[in-house]
Amino acid sequence: MKFYLTISSLILNVVWVIAQSNGCEIGRYSSNVFNEYTVTTVAYGQNVNAIQQPQTLRMDIYTPDGDDLAERPLIIAAHGGSFIVGVRQDLHELCERFVKKGFVCATIDYRLWPILLLGFPDSTKITKTAFGAISDMKAAVRFFRQSYEAGNPYGIDTSYIVVGGGSAGAITAIHTAYIDRGDALPENVLAEIDLQGGFEGSSGDSINMTYSSKVHSVLNLSGAIFDTSWIRAGEVPIFSIQGTIDETVPYELGKAAGIVTMMGSKLIHARADHVGLENGLISVEGGGHSNIYDEPQFETDINKYDALVSNFWTQEICGITSLIALDQPIQNIKIYPNPSSDLINLILPKDQSIVSVDLFNMQGQQVSIRQEIAGNQAKINFDGPGGMYMAHVWSDKGFGQQKVIFKNK
Repeated sequence: MKFYLTISSLILNVVWVIAQSNGCEIGRYSSNVFNEYTVTTVAYGQNVNAIQQPQTLRMDIYTPDGDDLAERPLIIAAHGGSFIVGVRQDLHELCERFVKKGFVCATIDYRLWPILLLGFPDSTKITKTAFGAISDMKAAVRFFRQSYEAGNPYGIDTSYIVVGGGSAGAITAIHTAYIDRGDALPENVLAEIDLQGGFEGSSGDSINMTYSSKVHSVLNLSGAIFDTSWIRAGEVPIFSIQGTIDETVPYELGKAAGIVTMMGSKLIHARADHVGLENGLISVEGGGHSNIYDEPQFETDINKYDALVSNFWTQEICGITSLIALDQPIQNIKIYPNPSSDLINLILPKDQSIVSVDLFNMQGQQVSIRQEIAGNQAKINFDGPGGMYMAHVWSDKGFGQQKVIFKNK
């Protein structure tokens, strides 16, 4: 027992040293640790728009003031507007939210369909516009990798470049992360990709094009994908929120903005589960497309999503033992049956909502589970070897852990 406690203490000390080196000792990534920030506007690329005129692509970069950490995770976000309207400043509040937690955040321009000049687009035209936006976002990713090589003026960590956005911006981010040469793409999609300059697009200059556009993960706010089969094993995590009666972008399968057929968050996460990607979905029951972000009755769901993303980052960068775990421990976690052969039920106090459950073996390795979450309750199905495991439970109010024993089958 003494040996076990010594090893446990050593592990916690190592985790704490890692946390300090990443700024986690001040509550970074889960709390507002900075009040002031600077916004810098730069040109990140250029291309020709739908009326064949050159367009300079700009972004606003948010960096926290007084931050002495040399490298921070970066979020590149794109606004919504059905690929027809919207400006980068629409995501000011989103970037403000993340920069105060210690991220660098950039909100980008991308090329839109000029409805006043060319009229309402059909499915072919809006698909073309969407792939143009993907080309633009990839150039933005490469811009930051190029800037890192030029002295890293924005203080980013190129290992943690995240893409995200709302609505059309989320659609852009999802495809930026997942569409590549390994996908089974129809001829019309391949033709559109070729017109945009290939899988990397053509929105960067010759130097920009030499850098990678690979990303770490995706933040999806009411977005969709053309085909979930483009999400494959070994690709990046995705975290989503969407209303179940979204009238603009389908929650399951339907026509986005009444124009083009797409697959929404429910199907995206079913696919992510199927291929084994880390993912999290907050389904807002009775929520529409945009009202879930500004109407009071959906505030709890927004807080759940915030907790989902924050918990991911505190685990990803700070280690398994996060500041949320230390500062807000969950009490009275009920698990039954325990021991179990494969299925356990997990219940928290009624005033808490479960965000996610992770299962670790006694060597600290995360193991695969299937989970169904409803409010303060979860069903966990485990199909691995018998033994003792540790369930890590994240709620909208904190973190807790409980030992679980699975019997050999």
